[in-house]
Amino acid sequence: MAFTETDFWALIERVDRAALAQCNEDKAIELVVQALQERPEADIFAFEEQLAKALHNLDGRKYADEAGDSGNSDDGFLYTRCYVVGCGKARYDAVLADPTLMPKTTDEWFEALLGVAQEAYESREGKEWVLHSDSELRDRQQQPSVVIRGPMRSSELFGKVILPTPLADCSIS
Repeated sequence: MAFTETDFWALIERVDRAALAQCNEDKAIELVVQALQERPEADIFAFEEQLAKALHNLDGRKYADEAGDSGNSDDGFLYTRCYVVGCGKARYDAVLADPTLMPKTTDEWFEALLGVAQEAYESREGKEWVLHSDSELRDRQQQPSVVIRGPMRSSELFGKVILPTPLADCSIS
């Protein structure tokens, strides 16, 4: 059975929002990593692709303009979008519909979300997350502006996108 967007959001619901609010990103992703590493290898890659799509959907001037200081930095803007995704589908859908709901502070970053698939893969397989070629991933993900290179080091991203850090309240204001 293929990994779906519904599967992706079910895993995102395992983010420890209390830890996220305390800026403890490593703790925030623990349950997601544990659940993902129990799934087939293909699901780990599919999770990474779904994350890239979700981040891509939040990419654009109208979102960046509403992201406070984070919107002026490629890295910060990515981390803020990760935060929105990490807060779950309801917050994500709300922000998609109303960009003014984008987080405004650097306390609302979630860099660790970018490393979930890598951590799950390396823990499950006992081997390093290896890079795919950019062209292979573009073909697979069809999201060239925010393509995350298949198995990767969390510090290595394609294009101008890099990783996220702290966070705060996931509630929809």
